[in-house]
Amino acid sequence: MKNHLDAFIVGCLIAAAFIVGVYTERHAAQRQILAMQAERVAREGKTDREWYRRRPQDAMPF
Repeated sequence: MKNHLDAFIVGCLIAAAFIVGVYTERHAAQRQILAMQAERVAREGKTDREWYRRRPQDAMPF
């Protein structure tokens, strides 16, 4: 019975590590997108919304 409990606990730990890894990866990707947008706004002085209002073909689909 103890082996089953140990296996269950190890399985839960692996699942938790996987979930945390996926969440962290998505969070990092979102931060990278925000950083790219901020860099473009600093360079061009316009937000994506302002670009889209003026010229839809110049807007990047974030």
